[in-house]
Amino acid sequence: MLLSTQSLPDASVKQAEWDDDSKVREKLHHDIEAHSSFVRGKKLSEIAVNYEKKLTQALTEPVESLFKIGGKDTWLSIRELLRRETEATISEFSTAVAGFELDEETFDKMVQKVKGDATTVVERKAREEAGKVRIHMKDR
Repeated sequence: MLLSTQSLPDASVKQAEWDDDSKVREKLHHDIEAHSSFVRGKKLSEIAVNYEKKLTQALTEPVESLFKIGGKDTWLSIRELLRRETEATISEFSTAVAGFELDEETFDKMVQKVKGDATTVVERKAREEAGKVRIHMKDR
């Protein structure tokens, strides 16, 4: 040992000061919490996106069909379809996120986003159909 210390004086390594292990534990705890929050947020985001896609698929074709059929109760039928599909999706969504122990405000925001996306699907389809009607009117 003496020989290596004399021949390689630059190779010595100072020992880390581990006197205060509470800092290390605190940092580890903080890192674990940060990672946990990141993974939780990512998983919640994936779940929300999946249910938004599911709701979009459930609404797109029926809304298109209702617009094509037309009639005096088209909007009533669309509202009923929107309400029914939104309630079913939110019920499934609530079950899926129940294990995440979300506070009420966060959960309500996520539900409002899903509802808003459903309304956006109907609005987009209405605009598309209005554009098609306008084109047909111009052609005549």
